[in-house]
Amino acid sequence: MNKKGISFNILNMALFRLMFITILLFLLYFFSTSLIQTNIDVNNVRDMVLLNRILYSPNSISYNDNYLDRSYPGIIDTAKFNDYTLTKAFNYSKNKIAVKLELTNLESKEVQEAHINKKWYDRWAPLTKFEQYDKQIEWRYVLIKDNGQLQKAMLRIDMVTSNE
Repeated sequence: MNKKGISFNILNMALFRLMFITILLFLLYFFSTSLIQTNIDVNNVRDMVLLNRILYSPNSISYNDNYLDRSYPGIIDTAKFNDYTLTKAFNYSKNKIAVKLELTNLESKEVQEAHINKKWYDRWAPLTKFEQYDKQIEWRYVLIKDNGQLQKAMLRIDMVTSNE
């Protein structure tokens, strides 16, 4: 080969190496940024755990048979459906969670309300349109145990969480 042929061969190999290094750097950048941007959103899990604790905990609003020492999930005791019972069962005064429970009797159309962190719920509920606060609304069909009778009801659960 003459001088022109050798320089063309060297230039050809250099272009191949530059393309290979560019692709390698791009892949390295892509994989490193994808690992950094991975995050886990646990807000829905936190809300579901709180919802299950409200509905199924024997210390909460669910009906508890003292003779059998058994809690009946899905049956709400109207004597326990108040702010005091919920505050005693869930000490969320220092956490960033506020809940409003609205129990509607489907037969008599009577509505009862109970709160966890009522003060913070009243402050955060209007602010849920901003990104700092999240609001989740759940509807559940339940039964009400009132004076020894079971009645159909609808339970609305409004959970407001602060993302600070």
